[in-house]
Amino acid sequence: MPARTSAGLLIGTLEYMAPEQVAGDDPSPAWDIWALSVITYEILTGKHPFREAVVPGTGESSDNAGTTAHPIRRTALPGSLDAFFGRALSRNRAERPQNAAVFLSALEQVLA
Repeated sequence: MPARTSAGLLIGTLEYMAPEQVAGDDPSPAWDIWALSVITYEILTGKHPFREAVVPGTGESSDNAGTTAHPIRRTALPGSLDAFFGRALSRNRAERPQNAAVFLSALEQVLA
């Protein structure tokens, strides 16, 4: 018998879920663009765009990523790539690329 979900149950990997997905909004292709953006950021930088390293035993962040107004970690990225991820990982889904083809085209332009 297939597993059933119920209202209020969150299914997915939280580190790759769009903010509106976590909030329980209606499904959207923008969720996939968010996850694609997180994975691409990880591939290019070796770091998750939102995860902070915590110094064991202190609960303190080992960097100042949480102290900036911008939610993305400030890994050394060229300006155009940083701007690309600023849009691709925008909390406003309308600012994200509309589909994977647009995402890829924009990424190719900033990496060229």
